Amino acid sequence: MRTIALMVQLMHKVATTVSLGIIVIDDVQNLRAAQGPTAEFLLNLFSEIVERLGISLFLLSTPAIDKALINIVRNTRKSA
Repeated sequence: MRTIALMVQLMHKVATTVSLGIIVIDDVQNLRAAQGPTAEFLLNLFSEIVERLGISLFLLSTPAIDKALINIVRNTRKSA
């Protein structure tokens, strides 16, 4: 089974190779359509990218993303 840790490890290799400093993610508000573990998995991935890789995320969305973020405080703090 593939995990967030493995994905972040692979992203680290790419990020250091190309000196990546920021990732822009568009239409994050569509995450509110994801239910349960799917939304949480993606939000945890965002969190790991910020924490472990030190790469900034620029999330483009509408206020609708608040419904997806409000239940996971640790991700809400990082997306502010």
